[in-house]
Amino acid sequence: MATVSFKAEPSFLNLIGDTPDLYGPFWIATTLIFVIAVTSNLSRSISDGYDYDFELVTKCLSLVYGYLLCWPALVFGSSKYLLNITQGPGLLQLGCLLGYSLVIYLPAAFVATVSVLAWPALLAACAASSLFLLRSFQPFMTGQRERAGFTGGVVVTQLFFMLVIKVKFYTHGF
Repeated sequence: MATVSFKAEPSFLNLIGDTPDLYGPFWIATTLIFVIAVTSNLSRSISDGYDYDFELVTKCLSLVYGYLLCWPALVFGSSKYLLNITQGPGLLQLGCLLGYSLVIYLPAAFVATVSVLAWPALLAACAASSLFLLRSFQPFMTGQRERAGFTGGVVVTQLFFMLVIKVKFYTHGF
């Protein structure tokens, strides 16, 4: 619970320390891929009749695994070279952090099956995931420039991820 709230200590990155876990993020991402594929097909079946689209699995796989691989690399590179954060987390720690931040999208994907609730559920998941990431990275941001740059980057990438999920997989009632 402490990793979700904005208490001073401990952050998620402090809890994992120098031993990041990549097993959990891999299975969270894999579960998310299949949950989104199944619930989006179920949602389309409810609104349009039964027509299963197997391409949704590969599209979702590309989106989630691509995000899980690219985001940590972008954050690592930008924090080291653009924001000059020298004591920031490593690449594997960032991958672990992002993987665990995706867990909130699992219940949101189930709720998004109902077309009226798709936007609120995905926006809530985006906000919770963003807050988790920002809370975990907070101890490493010392200056105003670092806070503004990282906060903007997290919000933009999380919103983009959420919008792609909504538009590509839950287009009913758009």
